Amino acid sequence: MALRDPSGFTDQVVALPMPLLDVVSLFDGEHSLEQIHAIVKERHGEAPTVEQIASIARSLDDNGFLDSARFAERQRATEEAFRLSPARPAVHAGGAYAGEPEALAAQIDGFFTHADGPGSAARSADSGSCAGSSRRTSTSTAAGRRTRGRTAR
Repeated sequence: MALRDPSGFTDQVVALPMPLLDVVSLFDGEHSLEQIHAIVKERHGEAPTVEQIASIARSLDDNGFLDSARFAERQRATEEAFRLSPARPAVHAGGAYAGEPEALAAQIDGFFTHADGPGSAARSADSGSCAGSSRRTSTSTAAGRRTRGRTAR
């Protein structure tokens, strides 16, 4: 089992052996290390020592996987750096959409030129429609069509 943080507060991936899954599932803020040891021992007949469980918890906390004061500081610092950044990284480029400019342009054009699309951007510009924009237009060909949740007029 691998743990990763899709929110991006850590770029670490932790490989978790299946026998430790039960231990880590008890890292819920409600069980002490001693309680975790006792529960796992009762369930499986053996368990990591309290010191080993503490070491696992430290490792997960060091890597940003536990909801702790350290994680809260990591989250605050990450969010503050994002707020202060003059540019936003395209974190989904190459995944949710094409990562290269030419491929992305072709992908976006495909949304317009597809049989169910509004037509090419050039054709839309010639007809006076404002496809893909949230500003209102006075073009009669766009009457009644919804654009980003606003009715174009």
